[in-house]
Amino acid sequence: CLPQECEKDDRGRWVVGYLASVRVTLKDSVSHEDCGSGEGINENKTKAHEKAIKSAVTDAMKRAARHFGERLGNALYVKGNGIRTAPK
Repeated sequence: CLPQECEKDDRGRWVVGYLASVRVTLKDSVSHEDCGSGEGINENKTKAHEKAIKSAVTDAMKRAARHFGERLGNALYVKGNGIRTAPK
């Protein structure tokens, strides 16, 4: 992950942004890569960084997974869906 910004907003909260690049590889060695971004806003600087990193990695993983098709990718954007609950 690469930090993109880290500054305080007008309410004194830390605003942090990250970019992440992720490669998803299946057991048969087929892989896809993509990148994602995430933002964290919190009064605590560490928590803002943690949220931003998690958001960036999650976004990148979803974007990389969508290249495998509906089951692994686009369905993950539907709230409540996961790998085991995505449509077949």
